[in-house]
Amino acid sequence: MTPGDLVRERREELRWSQARLANEAGTAQSVISRIESGRLNPTVDMLARLATAMHAELTLGILPRYY
Repeated sequence: MTPGDLVRERREELRWSQARLANEAGTAQSVISRIESGRLNPTVDMLARLATAMHAELTLGILPRYY
């Protein structure tokens, strides 16, 4: 799953429009649309803002690869 997929999934769970999420996160609806469609890679700061707005937790990790 991409970050945009995760954002869209959580937004839809909340039954929020893109405009509502944008308003809650202090950004434009077009930014949400571009993130969800994969046309914009969000920064960690933006993902944190979106997670906070959606009452979610942002967790980042680096996992080992096994060859």
